Amino acid sequence: MTAYDAIRRATGFDVPPLYRRMVADAVTRYGNSPKEWKQTWKQRALEQPPALMLALTQVEWWEPEEIANFSAPDYWRRDVLLVPFAANAAGDLWCWHPAERSTEDPEQCEIVLVADGESEATVFAPTLEAFLLRHLIQAFAEIVEDDGTDFTREQRAQAVRANVQTVAPYLCAEWVELLEELAARPLVENPEWNCLGLLSHEEAVELVQVELDCPRLGVAFAHMD
Repeated sequence: MTAYDAIRRATGFDVPPLYRRMVADAVTRYGNSPKEWKQTWKQRALEQPPALMLALTQVEWWEPEEIANFSAPDYWRRDVLLVPFAANAAGDLWCWHPAERSTEDPEQCEIVLVADGESEATVFAPTLEAFLLRHLIQAFAEIVEDDGTDFTREQRAQAVRANVQTVAPYLCAEWVELLEELAARPLVENPEWNCLGLLSHEEAVELVQVELDCPRLGVAFAHMD
């Protein structure tokens, strides 16, 4: 029995094909071992980063086996199905929330953020494809220089383009074109946020709203008893 079979048996949920493609293409993996990753991550950041490496503190992908082995805490509501597939550096979980599906299309499953210790989950994106787009748009607006890489600004621009190349096979042509246009912009200092950016935070927020076109974006709902 595969990990995907185990997830379906435990939850009744079919993992979206896009995630399966990404796993099969190894873009959700951080090297073959922690030791290898420690030795190669700077080079990979510039040439062949994992999906959303630019937002690494926000998204740490889980392997299918980790999803299959996850047991929801006792205090999570049993009538609200949440299937985690990634976490962030703060310990919050990114979860599929199948209950709001309006179609039988397996890709159409909204993604919510389950913040550690919070009783409500918040809708972040309508699909995994939109999840990828939103994270990169937001990452493009806040590129910190004090990240341990010692990259020059030219290298940071190269890393941005490499991140777009990694996710391009999993996005529609219009969104790839949008990200490529953003990635071609010059990096600009943002003294208010003490970072570099390809666009302002305000433009990033507007782009997310327009491109995702999701009425439930930001909606919060209780997931704890």
